[in-house]
Amino acid sequence: MLHCFMTKFSRRFVIVLPLFFSSLAQSARLSSHKAIDNRVNPRLALPVSAPLRHQGRPAPGAQAGSQIEALGQLRQIAPLGASAADEIEFIEQSEQIFQGGLPRDNPASEPAVSAEPGFPSDEQIMSDLNIGGITNAEREKKVIAHFQKLGATGAPIHVEEGEAPPLNVYNTVIIQNAGAPGKNNIYVVKKGKTDRKVIDGGHMDRVGGGSHGIIDNYSGSLAVRYDYEALRAVETDATIVFINFAREEEGLVGSRAWLNAFPASQLSKFDAMQNLDTEGLAGLYILENGTTPKLRDMAMEIARKLGIEASLQEIRGGDSDHTLFRRVGIPALMLFQGTEEDIFGKIHSENDNISNFLLDHYKNVLRLSRANLKELASKPQREAITFVSGAADYAKVPELAAKEDFTGLRKVRAQIDRAAYKTADPMLRQQLIRAKLQIAEMLDADVRFKGYNELIAARALARSGRHAEAARKYEQAAKFYRAVAARGHGEADYFLRLAVEERSLTDLTTPRLIIN
Repeated sequence: MLHCFMTKFSRRFVIVLPLFFSSLAQSARLSSHKAIDNRVNPRLALPVSAPLRHQGRPAPGAQAGSQIEALGQLRQIAPLGASAADEIEFIEQSEQIFQGGLPRDNPASEPAVSAEPGFPSDEQIMSDLNIGGITNAEREKKVIAHFQKLGATGAPIHVEEGEAPPLNVYNTVIIQNAGAPGKNNIYVVKKGKTDRKVIDGGHMDRVGGGSHGIIDNYSGSLAVRYDYEALRAVETDATIVFINFAREEEGLVGSRAWLNAFPASQLSKFDAMQNLDTEGLAGLYILENGTTPKLRDMAMEIARKLGIEASLQEIRGGDSDHTLFRRVGIPALMLFQGTEEDIFGKIHSENDNISNFLLDHYKNVLRLSRANLKELASKPQREAITFVSGAADYAKVPELAAKEDFTGLRKVRAQIDRAAYKTADPMLRQQLIRAKLQIAEMLDADVRFKGYNELIAARALARSGRHAEAARKYEQAAKFYRAVAARGHGEADYFLRLAVEERSLTDLTTPRLIIN
């Protein structure tokens, strides 16, 4: 908004003001005012005071006041000799020009805070997020009530563990048992023109201790609900499922329970998944080493068109719910905020609370998230699994993935390798290579998931003081990664070092907590 410009105005005024008035003079609305005086207004000799700040950002509740202050300051720099009507027109035009803010010294870390119609207000976001350290069961109740407030109607539907959750009941809260009493996945389905499904997800549970779990990951679960509010009345080609997962912090348990409840025939209709995890820190990032390349490139291009500075970043030693979708062949994307160093200093600790939440950066996630969903829902994102000449077992890929038969998938990949080597047809070779890459992504996600669960179990044991059991679990993880490294997996060496280092710490201190 305008006040983002004003906070830096005093030190840039002499350079910026002539350009500022020049751009205004060219606008159609000010074309009749030919004699705008572009001299520096002597009333600006006094420094322009910045709005209240809180750790480098507007303090909660100070947003409206800072905007009023900024507009008052803007009135002081209206064209000299202008009438009251001219001043009002000047202010209105200024708001339009600077809606997205000026370029910053460091665009990679500074937010673009313009909003779209239907965007939640700053006060609403802060109110919805400021839940304190409530339990996971209490968080679920808030999620249900919020979905209903945003448009979900009727009484919630309860689904038992293992029962296929309905996807043809629209704008109604559905509660699926995630494998333990009082721990449930909560979702709402928005009907599309086809039965192709796009998933928008983020986990709502938190770790224990002093963490409030605001950044990891009530922020992401809230973004999913805001996405529902923004898109529930928008016509889309694909049907969209907006889901808050339970038990992610226990090892992706909730998302696995949800996927395992569907037969392979239904999973084939799941076309893409967007995951929102750990939002509200600085910057905006796409997980490079855990996102399907096609969706990665799509999100980067959409961010560019929106004027949002997004970057690719690797996070090693952790994972999130999107991996399980990739594991069964569903293209998946993860959006998050904060550098690796920043994340590791905030989440899973007493630092994960509302005071470390960055509102203006968070609004960029909301803008990119809904734009991504519109694109994902507009056309199919993955090729249909069909028979590939020379690789007869390729048609079995969806079933093998649904059964988590990754040995079978490796056999099919080897079969495709042989077929690609033998064929002289360049078009067929390209088709076989695409099929091979699809399976390779599933196997990559499988490796990440297996090792991740081993590390999660080891850390949980270490935190509870069961060091001997934790040490054995770390040794199992190290053995697994040695075997994976021998097969040439790119990340295995890193995970192996991590397991060995954490194993050496189990008798001394709690291992470093890694993003989930």
